[in-house]
Amino acid sequence: MKIRMVGAHWKEAELSGVFLDITFSNEQTVLLPLTEKAHDPAFTGLLEDDRICSPKTDGEQVYWTGGPSLSCAEILQMVRGNSG
Repeated sequence: MKIRMVGAHWKEAELSGVFLDITFSNEQTVLLPLTEKAHDPAFTGLLEDDRICSPKTDGEQVYWTGGPSLSCAEILQMVRGNSG
């Protein structure tokens, strides 16, 4: 399964209010909250310069230019609630 497109939605100025809107190649869509990344400096840094608003995908991962990334496998683990 590949990631077809990704967007970001936010309702607060912190990661607990940010959701990734991810559409997979099978047309399933997931709204993924980034709450569990709230204490990860790589992700909190995205809020400081508004890069959180501009996620990208290459089909295999969601990434931010010059920043962190989430692999398809990691996204599926987060959706299932067992990211470890």
